[in-house]
Formats: sequence, C-alpha cells, structure tokens
Amino acid sequence: MQTLRLDSTIAGDFSFFGETITFGPNARITGKLDIHAPKPIDVPASVAPADRVAYTQLSGPDYATEAGKTAEHVVKSVWPAVWATGIWWLLLAVIGLAFITLGAGLVARLDTAARGRIGRQLTLGVFGFAATVGLVPVFAMTLIGIFLVPFVLIFVVVICALAYLAGTYLIGSRIGERLTPIDSALKRLGVLVASIVVAGLLGMVPILGWLVTLALLILGFGAFGLLTLNRWTAADARRLAPPPAVGTVAPQTA
Repeated sequence: MQTLRLDSTIAGDFSFFGETITFGPNARITGKLDIHAPKPIDVPASVAPADRVAYTQLSGPDYATEAGKTAEHVVKSVWPAVWATGIWWLLLAVIGLAFITLGAGLVARLDTAARGRIGRQLTLGVFGFAATVGLVPVFAMTLIGIFLVPFVLIFVVVICALAYLAGTYLIGSRIGERLTPIDSALKRLGVLVASIVVAGLLGMVPILGWLVTLALLILGFGAFGLLTLNRWTAADARRLAPPPAVGTVAPQTA
C-alpha cells in the first residue's frame, strides 16, 4: 500500500510496505514494527519504542508485491489465534458431549432448576463467580496458600469453563426450544455446538464480547447454585422436620 493511517492497537508484530504511514492518538503496536519505505518514517514512542522499530529503505517498490507480503504476514499472524479458538471450541464440545451422554440426569436437573428463576439465578451466579475467582487472592495472602496458587488457578479455570459451558448450553436450549422440540441426545449436541460457536463469535466483538462472556459465566454459576441450593434446602427440610408425636403412627407414603 502507498499510504496508511493507523489509529488502533495491533497485538503482535506488524510489517509495513509503502511510502508513508501516519499514526492516530489510539495507535499502539505491542510487537515489533518493521517499516519498508523509500524514506525513514518517524514513529512516536507511544506507538512503539525505538528498540522495537526497524527501517528498511525501498527504491521504487512494487506495491502490489509488497501488499501481498503484508497480507501474507497478517494471515500468518492470525492463524495461531484461529487454531487456538477452534481447539477451545472443540474441547468445550467434547466436554459437553460427555455431560449430555453420561450425565444426562445432571443436565436435566440443571435445566429444571434454572427455569423461571432468572433473578435468583443471576444473584447466585454473581456470588458464585466472585467467590470462585476470589479464591486466588485469598490463597495468595497466606504463606502456605501461596504455594497452592497454581492449583487454585487450575481449579478456577476448570470451574469457570464448566460454568461458561452450562450457561451457553442453557441459553441455546431456551432459544432452540422455540424452534423445535429438543427431545434427543443428537439434538442436544446440535444445540450445544451451535451455542458454542455463536457465543464464541459474539465473544470476539469488541466491548460487547466480554459482556456476553461474563453474562454466560454468571448464568452458568447461577444454574449450579440453584441446583445446589435446591438439594440443600430439601435435605434441611427433612432434617428439621419435627419427629412424630409419641403414641402416633407416622403417615405412610405411597
């Protein structure tokens, strides 16, 4: 390209082939900046420090060829992120398939517990998410606990991944039920895969993405919280029930 105006953040290395490049107030390059141009170009320190800027002089550059090189560099830098995203989606789908096939009862109980209780689900989800993430600084503040921080981090990542998966599936199943009955494991798997892909794509949208991801995390934590609370309250009700009076016969249940 002949001229370029950069006014955004580029994560990683960036190569420019052309004549001039200007930088806006929001321009940032976190990696190396490799400039190929007929004349040196001043790069503000706020964009990239001098030790990460390299300049190569071009004489009569073939802009078509150089643009192709730039596009090739961009594609190569994007592929690792594409592969990482695909592997993450595949891992979530495999874990979800295991729960759908081997833990169908748990999935059904989660679905039942979360229906019609959005306010309570969100409240429990916020507390559950905060308590889980808060384990890291709590352990880090103690002399013994600081050695357990790596294991706590792994635990937090696993729990958050399961909560995200639960929230994604539950929202997807609610939407899917409006289109067709979800009455088989194959349909549940289809809903799961579609929900993971759509939620992942929405998560890439600037600003909106992290809000969507956070909402799915909270909904997932809330569903697990509702299920746990229901089991605890049922057990407490049985434990706190008054014993039958002396001389009476306890009612028989069919």
